[in-house]
Amino acid sequence: MIVELVKVVLALVTGTYQDDDFYSYLEQAQFINDGTTDYSQITGRSGPIAYPALSSYLHVFMLNKYITNNMQYYMPARIICGASHLITMYFLVKIYQIAFKDKPGFANLVLALCFSFISIQASADKIFNDTYTTMFCVIAIYLYQRHQHVLGTLTMSIALGFKMNAIMHIPAIYLITSRSRGIVVGTLHVIAIRGP
Repeated sequence: MIVELVKVVLALVTGTYQDDDFYSYLEQAQFINDGTTDYSQITGRSGPIAYPALSSYLHVFMLNKYITNNMQYYMPARIICGASHLITMYFLVKIYQIAFKDKPGFANLVLALCFSFISIQASADKIFNDTYTTMFCVIAIYLYQRHQHVLGTLTMSIALGFKMNAIMHIPAIYLITSRSRGIVVGTLHVIAIRGP
């Protein structure tokens, strides 16, 4: 984790901010903040809103707009993205420690490979909804692993509110919850993952 912290700090200090979709997300979030409820009217620099029924990212990007002083200073938002990368890595370590508790050497090898291949650039150099989606998906996986299925489902719903690729976890979530709690409860968990 210390190496990851150093990587984040170096990315923040030496990296340059790359505005892929951040400005567009902020524009879209402003529409919601101004009271627009017709999603066909919500657009940004990169086009119309991509996830009209899901709003997790709109709330986070409204916060980002505020902390960046209306997009004048990007560093606070980059720090938040770097922190969410570190949170993701923390829970990733916990997941592997639990999964390989009988083989800690193997867990350490897998983690070393994960840490070496995961790019910090996506977290600190780009302010993008993937950072948050990944963080909430990893936290949800950890919660499911700890048999905290309701919290896992709520957390996965938040992840889905950032980006639709979180939906790819649903088959595994169904298997986990239905094997642990029965088919009906497993089905209810899948239905409950709808995004805030």
